[in-house]
Amino acid sequence: MKIGIVIPVHNEERFLGRTLDSLAAQSLLPTAVIVVDDGSTDRTSSILADYSSRFAWMRVVSLSRKQNPTPGTAVVHAVQAGLPHLPEELDIICKYDGDLEFPTNYLQQIAKAFQNDSTVGIVGGVCTIERNGDWVVESITGPDHVRGALKAYSTACFNAIGGLQASMGWDTLDEMLARFHGYEVRVLPQLQVKHLKPTASTYTESYARRQGEVFYNLGYSTMLVRVAALKIALVHKKLGYYRQVMNGYCSLYKTKFPKLVTPAQAKFVNTHRWKGIRSKLGL
Repeated sequence: MKIGIVIPVHNEERFLGRTLDSLAAQSLLPTAVIVVDDGSTDRTSSILADYSSRFAWMRVVSLSRKQNPTPGTAVVHAVQAGLPHLPEELDIICKYDGDLEFPTNYLQQIAKAFQNDSTVGIVGGVCTIERNGDWVVESITGPDHVRGALKAYSTACFNAIGGLQASMGWDTLDEMLARFHGYEVRVLPQLQVKHLKPTASTYTESYARRQGEVFYNLGYSTMLVRVAALKIALVHKKLGYYRQVMNGYCSLYKTKFPKLVTPAQAKFVNTHRWKGIRSKLGL
Protein backbone atom coordinates (compact mmCIF):
# COMPACT_ATOMS: atom_id res chain seq x y z
CA MET A 1 0.00 0.00 0.00
CA LYS A 2 1.16 3.54 -0.75
CA ILE A 3 1.67 5.61 2.40
CA GLY A 4 2.14 9.37 2.55
CA ILE A 5 3.22 11.02 5.82
CA VAL A 6 3.08 14.68 6.85
CA ILE A 7 5.14 15.69 9.90
CA PRO A 8 4.63 19.24 11.24
CA VAL A 9 7.61 20.38 13.34
CA HIS A 10 8.69 23.42 15.31
CA ASN A 11 12.07 23.41 17.07
CA GLU A 12 12.42 19.62 17.15
CA GLU A 13 16.23 19.39 16.87
CA ARG A 14 16.50 17.14 19.92
CA PHE A 15 14.46 14.16 18.65
CA LEU A 16 13.69 14.72 14.96
CA GLY A 17 16.65 12.62 13.78
CA ARG A 18 15.41 9.62 15.75
CA THR A 19 11.94 9.98 14.22
CA LEU A 20 13.30 10.10 10.67
CA ASP A 21 15.77 7.27 11.31
CA SER A 22 12.93 5.06 12.55
CA LEU A 23 10.89 5.80 9.42
CA ALA A 24 13.90 5.07 7.20
CA ALA A 25 14.28 1.68 8.92
CA GLN A 26 10.69 0.55 8.29
CA SER A 27 10.07 -2.88 6.80
CA LEU A 28 7.50 -1.12 4.59
CA LEU A 29 8.93 2.21 3.50
CA PRO A 30 6.66 5.22 3.02
CA THR A 31 5.99 6.46 -0.49
CA ALA A 32 6.56 10.04 0.63
CA VAL A 33 7.35 11.96 3.82
CA ILE A 34 6.66 15.70 3.86
CA VAL A 35 8.16 17.50 6.86
CA VAL A 36 6.69 20.96 7.39
CA ASP A 37 9.11 23.20 9.27
CA ASP A 38 6.84 25.74 10.96
CA GLY A 39 9.30 28.57 11.63
CA SER A 40 11.89 26.65 13.66
CA THR A 41 14.68 28.76 15.18
CA ASP A 42 16.97 25.92 16.30
CA ARG A 43 18.89 23.36 14.20
CA THR A 44 15.75 21.72 12.82
CA SER A 45 16.22 23.16 9.31
CA SER A 46 19.80 21.90 8.99
CA ILE A 47 18.76 18.44 10.21
CA LEU A 48 16.02 18.36 7.61
CA ALA A 49 18.39 19.48 4.86
CA ASP A 50 20.68 16.57 5.70
CA TYR A 51 17.94 13.93 5.74
CA SER A 52 16.18 15.19 2.61
CA SER A 53 19.46 14.99 0.70
CA ARG A 54 19.81 11.32 1.68
CA PHE A 55 16.26 10.04 1.17
CA ALA A 56 14.46 10.53 -2.14
CA TRP A 57 11.06 9.99 -0.50
CA MET A 58 11.47 12.94 1.87
CA ARG A 59 10.71 16.59 1.13
CA VAL A 60 10.79 19.72 3.31
CA VAL A 61 8.25 22.55 3.27
CA SER A 62 9.14 25.73 5.20
CA LEU A 63 6.63 28.11 6.78
CA SER A 64 6.81 31.36 8.72
CA ARG A 65 5.22 30.65 12.09
CA LYS A 66 2.43 32.95 13.23
CA GLN A 67 2.83 34.68 16.57
CA ASN A 68 0.78 33.22 19.45
CA PRO A 69 -1.22 30.72 17.37
CA THR A 70 -4.54 29.52 18.77
CA PRO A 71 -4.13 26.09 20.41
CA GLY A 72 -4.78 23.33 17.92
CA THR A 73 -4.57 25.55 14.85
CA ALA A 74 -0.82 25.78 14.17
CA VAL A 75 -0.31 22.04 13.81
CA VAL A 76 -3.30 21.64 11.47
CA HIS A 77 -2.27 24.62 9.35
CA ALA A 78 1.17 23.05 9.01
CA VAL A 79 -0.36 19.73 7.97
CA GLN A 80 -2.59 21.49 5.45
CA ALA A 81 0.49 23.16 3.97
CA GLY A 82 2.15 19.78 3.52
CA LEU A 83 -0.76 17.86 2.00
CA PRO A 84 -0.51 19.35 -1.54
CA HIS A 85 3.07 18.06 -1.76
CA LEU A 86 2.03 14.44 -1.30
CA PRO A 87 1.79 12.32 -4.44
CA GLU A 88 -1.59 11.34 -5.81
CA GLU A 89 -3.16 7.89 -5.50
CA LEU A 90 -2.07 7.22 -1.92
CA ASP A 91 -3.85 4.51 0.05
CA ILE A 92 -2.99 5.95 3.48
CA ILE A 93 -2.37 9.50 4.72
CA CYS A 94 -0.57 9.91 8.06
CA LYS A 95 -0.05 12.84 10.39
CA TYR A 96 2.88 12.12 12.71
CA ASP A 97 4.78 14.22 15.24
CA GLY A 98 8.52 14.80 15.09
CA ASP A 99 9.31 13.38 18.53
CA LEU A 100 8.38 9.72 18.00
CA GLU A 101 10.44 6.58 17.49
CA PHE A 102 8.56 3.88 15.59
CA PRO A 103 9.19 0.12 15.75
CA THR A 104 10.48 -1.21 12.43
CA ASN A 105 7.21 -3.00 11.58
CA TYR A 106 4.97 -0.03 12.38
CA LEU A 107 3.95 1.03 8.86
CA GLN A 108 3.61 -2.57 7.75
CA GLN A 109 1.15 -3.30 10.55
CA ILE A 110 -0.76 -0.09 9.93
CA ALA A 111 -1.09 -0.97 6.25
CA LYS A 112 -2.23 -4.50 7.16
CA ALA A 113 -5.01 -3.13 9.37
CA PHE A 114 -6.39 -1.07 6.49
CA GLN A 115 -5.88 -3.81 3.93
CA ASN A 116 -7.73 -6.44 5.97
CA ASP A 117 -10.84 -4.34 6.63
CA SER A 118 -12.19 -1.65 4.30
CA THR A 119 -14.38 -0.23 7.09
CA VAL A 120 -11.29 0.89 9.04
CA GLY A 121 -10.79 4.63 8.59
CA ILE A 122 -8.32 5.65 11.30
CA VAL A 123 -5.56 3.52 12.81
CA GLY A 124 -2.72 4.06 15.24
CA GLY A 125 -0.55 2.40 17.83
CA VAL A 126 -0.03 3.67 21.36
CA CYS A 127 2.49 6.12 22.75
CA THR A 128 4.87 5.03 25.49
CA ILE A 129 7.04 7.20 27.73
CA GLU A 130 10.22 6.38 29.58
CA ARG A 131 9.77 6.00 33.32
CA ASN A 132 12.56 4.74 35.57
CA GLY A 133 14.28 3.06 32.65
CA ASP A 134 11.15 1.31 31.34
CA TRP A 135 8.81 2.30 28.52
CA VAL A 136 5.20 2.40 29.73
CA VAL A 137 1.98 3.32 27.94
CA GLU A 138 1.22 7.04 28.14
CA SER A 139 -2.37 6.66 29.34
CA ILE A 140 -3.78 10.17 28.99
CA THR A 141 -6.64 9.27 26.64
CA GLY A 142 -9.20 6.51 26.34
CA PRO A 143 -8.24 3.12 24.87
CA ASP A 144 -10.43 3.69 21.80
CA HIS A 145 -8.77 7.00 20.80
CA VAL A 146 -5.86 7.26 18.35
CA ARG A 147 -3.52 9.95 19.64
CA GLY A 148 -3.11 13.03 17.49
CA ALA A 149 0.64 12.37 17.45
CA LEU A 150 0.30 9.26 15.28
CA LYS A 151 -2.85 9.39 13.17
CA ALA A 152 -3.17 7.28 10.03
CA TYR A 153 -6.21 7.62 7.76
CA SER A 154 -7.39 5.68 4.75
CA THR A 155 -7.47 8.16 1.90
CA ALA A 156 -11.19 7.50 1.44
CA CYS A 157 -11.88 8.30 5.10
CA PHE A 158 -9.66 11.39 5.04
CA ASN A 159 -11.58 12.74 2.07
CA ALA A 160 -14.96 11.84 3.58
CA ILE A 161 -14.29 13.86 6.75
CA GLY A 162 -12.95 16.81 4.77
CA GLY A 163 -9.42 16.53 6.10
CA LEU A 164 -8.42 18.11 9.40
CA GLN A 165 -10.15 21.11 10.98
CA ALA A 166 -7.89 23.88 12.31
CA SER A 167 -9.36 23.92 15.80
CA MET A 168 -8.55 22.71 19.28
CA GLY A 169 -10.05 19.24 19.52
CA TRP A 170 -9.35 18.40 15.87
CA ASP A 171 -8.15 14.92 16.84
CA THR A 172 -11.48 14.12 18.48
CA LEU A 173 -13.58 15.69 15.75
CA ASP A 174 -11.87 13.60 13.06
CA GLU A 175 -12.78 10.36 14.82
CA MET A 176 -16.38 11.40 15.39
CA LEU A 177 -16.76 12.34 11.73
CA ALA A 178 -15.10 9.09 10.66
CA ARG A 179 -17.61 7.10 12.70
CA PHE A 180 -20.45 9.27 11.37
CA HIS A 181 -19.44 8.29 7.84
CA GLY A 182 -19.38 4.59 8.76
CA TYR A 183 -15.66 4.11 9.37
CA GLU A 184 -14.08 2.32 12.30
CA VAL A 185 -11.40 3.86 14.52
CA ARG A 186 -8.92 1.20 15.56
CA VAL A 187 -6.15 1.33 18.17
CA LEU A 188 -3.41 -1.33 17.88
CA PRO A 189 -2.08 -1.68 21.47
CA GLN A 190 0.66 -4.07 20.40
CA LEU A 191 2.25 -1.32 18.28
CA GLN A 192 4.10 0.70 20.89
CA VAL A 193 5.76 3.92 19.81
CA LYS A 194 8.32 5.74 21.94
CA HIS A 195 7.13 9.26 22.70
CA LEU A 196 10.44 11.00 23.25
CA LYS A 197 8.94 14.28 24.47
CA PRO A 198 5.95 13.35 26.66
CA THR A 199 2.81 15.45 26.49
CA ALA A 200 2.76 18.25 29.06
CA SER A 201 0.47 17.32 31.93
CA THR A 202 -0.26 20.91 33.07
CA TYR A 203 -3.98 21.63 33.09
CA THR A 204 -5.09 25.21 33.75
CA GLU A 205 -8.34 27.09 34.08
CA SER A 206 -7.79 28.69 30.67
CA TYR A 207 -7.34 25.22 29.17
CA ALA A 208 -10.55 24.09 30.88
CA ARG A 209 -12.38 27.02 29.34
CA ARG A 210 -11.06 26.14 25.89
CA GLN A 211 -12.18 22.55 26.50
CA GLY A 212 -15.71 23.88 26.97
CA GLU A 213 -15.40 25.61 23.61
CA VAL A 214 -14.33 22.32 22.06
CA PHE A 215 -17.39 20.58 23.48
CA TYR A 216 -19.58 23.27 21.90
CA ASN A 217 -17.87 22.93 18.53
CA LEU A 218 -18.36 19.16 18.64
CA GLY A 219 -22.10 19.64 19.17
CA TYR A 220 -22.34 18.40 22.76
CA SER A 221 -25.69 18.96 24.45
CA THR A 222 -25.72 21.06 27.62
CA MET A 223 -26.34 18.00 29.78
CA LEU A 224 -23.48 16.10 28.17
CA VAL A 225 -21.15 19.06 28.73
CA ARG A 226 -22.15 19.15 32.42
CA VAL A 227 -21.20 15.49 32.76
CA ALA A 228 -17.89 16.02 30.92
CA ALA A 229 -17.11 19.14 32.98
CA LEU A 230 -17.79 17.31 36.22
CA LYS A 231 -15.48 14.48 35.15
CA ILE A 232 -12.68 16.97 34.39
CA ALA A 233 -13.16 18.65 37.76
CA LEU A 234 -13.07 15.33 39.62
CA VAL A 235 -10.04 14.01 37.72
CA HIS A 236 -8.03 17.15 38.44
CA LYS A 237 -9.59 17.64 41.90
CA LYS A 238 -10.45 21.28 41.20
CA LEU A 239 -14.11 22.26 41.19
CA GLY A 240 -13.17 25.54 39.50
CA TYR A 241 -12.54 23.58 36.33
CA TYR A 242 -16.23 22.69 36.16
CA ARG A 243 -17.12 26.39 36.10
CA GLN A 244 -14.50 27.21 33.49
CA VAL A 245 -15.59 24.40 31.15
CA MET A 246 -19.17 25.59 31.39
CA ASN A 247 -18.09 29.22 30.86
CA GLY A 248 -16.27 28.27 27.68
CA TYR A 249 -19.25 26.30 26.40
CA CYS A 250 -21.80 28.97 27.30
CA SER A 251 -19.74 31.80 25.77
CA LEU A 252 -20.23 30.23 22.34
CA TYR A 253 -23.71 28.89 23.04
CA LYS A 254 -25.06 32.36 23.85
CA THR A 255 -23.74 33.86 20.63
CA LYS A 256 -24.90 30.87 18.52
CA PHE A 257 -21.35 30.62 17.18
CA PRO A 258 -21.18 28.30 14.12
CA LYS A 259 -20.27 24.75 15.14
CA LEU A 260 -17.82 22.46 13.38
CA VAL A 261 -20.53 19.82 12.89
CA THR A 262 -23.90 19.68 11.20
CA PRO A 263 -27.07 19.01 13.24
CA ALA A 264 -27.06 15.38 12.05
CA GLN A 265 -23.41 14.98 13.04
CA ALA A 266 -24.06 16.61 16.43
CA LYS A 267 -26.89 14.15 17.06
CA PHE A 268 -24.55 11.29 16.20
CA VAL A 269 -21.82 12.64 18.52
CA ASN A 270 -24.22 12.90 21.44
CA THR A 271 -25.62 9.42 20.88
CA HIS A 272 -22.12 7.98 20.68
CA ARG A 273 -20.97 9.76 23.85
CA TRP A 274 -24.02 8.77 25.89
CA LYS A 275 -23.62 5.19 24.73
CA GLY A 276 -20.02 5.25 26.00
CA ILE A 277 -21.10 6.69 29.35
CA ARG A 278 -23.80 4.05 29.83
CA SER A 279 -21.32 1.32 28.92
CA LYS A 280 -18.84 2.53 31.55
CA LEU A 281 -21.61 2.59 34.13
CA GLY A 282 -22.67 -0.93 33.20
CA LEU A 283 -26.10 0.20 32.03
